[in-house]
Amino acid sequence: MIDIKNKNVILLISCLVLLFAGLRINDPFNWFNYGYKDAPALLDNFIPDNLQKITVYDESKLKLQFSRGNDGWKVSSAANENHRANNKLVSDSLKNLSEMKRFREITSNKEKFAEFQVSKENFHVELTDNANNKFDVYLGKSGESFSTTLVRLAEEEEVFSVKGSLKQDWNKSVDEFRDKKVFRLASANILSIELQGPESYSLKKSPNINTWIISSKKDSPAKKDSVSNILTQIEELEGSRYEISTPSLKPYGKIDIVLGANVQMTAEVFQNAKGTEYYIKSTYNPDLMVIAKFKLDAIFVKEETIIEKAAAPATPEGSTN
Repeated sequence: MIDIKNKNVILLISCLVLLFAGLRINDPFNWFNYGYKDAPALLDNFIPDNLQKITVYDESKLKLQFSRGNDGWKVSSAANENHRANNKLVSDSLKNLSEMKRFREITSNKEKFAEFQVSKENFHVELTDNANNKFDVYLGKSGESFSTTLVRLAEEEEVFSVKGSLKQDWNKSVDEFRDKKVFRLASANILSIELQGPESYSLKKSPNINTWIISSKKDSPAKKDSVSNILTQIEELEGSRYEISTPSLKPYGKIDIVLGANVQMTAEVFQNAKGTEYYIKSTYNPDLMVIAKFKLDAIFVKEETIIEKAAAPATPEGSTN
């Protein structure tokens, strides 16, 4: 029989081992950050700008596929046609992979792969560059705070804990990765805007490049800051998700834009029968998207809020009331 003293020693050692393992995986005291930045990259010779294809597998089944063309990334799945992808979202997710470090090895025991979700049946991302070099990364369990991820390269047995919630970067639907921009333009190139809807008027850039004119009942100079905000809102305008059903809609408004070289763009805005949800489609993105009402309100502003008020006449010196 093992006496009580030895049992306590064994129990203490077991607790310390479990505590140490938990600290290594979850890193509650941020010890992980010390030295991480200067550690060697986990992916050697990996240059995101050279990638041509990304394939995402979940439980050995194809989940997503990305291909790069002259105008950016396209995304598809086994059940979906190619769609224009959100290039920034893809680039940010690739950047996170490029910053993985060969710093903290958790295990090289194959029997632990299933537990850490880095076995060949688990979620992984295969990256192919323009020289047909392949980088295959298994993205496993996250730490409790989702600030770290257990990863393994397909050709290696070592499992590392790396910074970032990398599995969440790629475990998305086609709709989440799709480009939801309403327009593809730079606000500096806009020459005129015509709004029809809850507020209707037009804004035109005058020959004096720093001046905008608002036209409705009469032409008036517009506030520079107000116009700048509207232009920014139009440039950044995007939907929240694509509408897969066919709801009963009624017109809400329309945005017509003219750019340099007489390039014209249009967006049509709708609302459902109850007026509780808003939708938009455009010449750039013709598929119907749900859009937040506050984004529309930032564009369809009241005319009087952007008209430049005439300065009050100066009182002649020495005059009295």
